[in-house]
Amino acid sequence: MLIIVILSELTEELFRTLTQDVLGSTIVKYGDEEFDFGKPFEKLTMKEAICKYRPRNQYG
Repeated sequence: MLIIVILSELTEELFRTLTQDVLGSTIVKYGDEEFDFGKPFEKLTMKEAICKYRPRNQYG
């Protein structure tokens, strides 16, 4: 489990550093959406992510 935490933190820092270095900001605009890579990533289990983000009218 520790390796998952380490890889998660490493990935989060990678995205934060890349967006800051490439764009000069940790905020990325994509269409009408705005993503702030300067904030901590949301940590969810697979079950929590599916329950939170799947469309309600899909799959019953």
